Amino acid sequence: MVVGVPTAASALLALEAARLSALASGVNPLVPSAGEFVLGTVLSLGGAALWVAGLVSLLRSPLDPVARLPWMLVQVILPGLGALIWFWWRHRYYPARRAVDPAWDPNDRSLPALPPRRGAGRRAAPNEQD
Repeated sequence: MVVGVPTAASALLALEAARLSALASGVNPLVPSAGEFVLGTVLSLGGAALWVAGLVSLLRSPLDPVARLPWMLVQVILPGLGALIWFWWRHRYYPARRAVDPAWDPNDRSLPALPPRRGAGRRAAPNEQD
């Protein structure tokens, strides 16, 4: 054994000693300290802001609703990671789409042409009162 190199057993012993000293001093190890509370709050608010920004960006995108649904599911199932994946994909997809179709505008909010409603071409039934 090399002197001065901590092993897994010595690391576990050190953690157990720290836990026992915290218990002996009357500090509850399950209650977060002030620094841990602030760090947790900042990370939670940052993750929530990232998630909301991803959802807003997705809803404002020119994708049709059918193509938007899988992205919405990814962002709901994987809140922070889904938003990051959406931002990455949008950054990669928009320039490639612009190269193929120079007239394409991602900020165009015009509604897509919808197919005719079902039964729009059907004739009305004749009136049976004759």
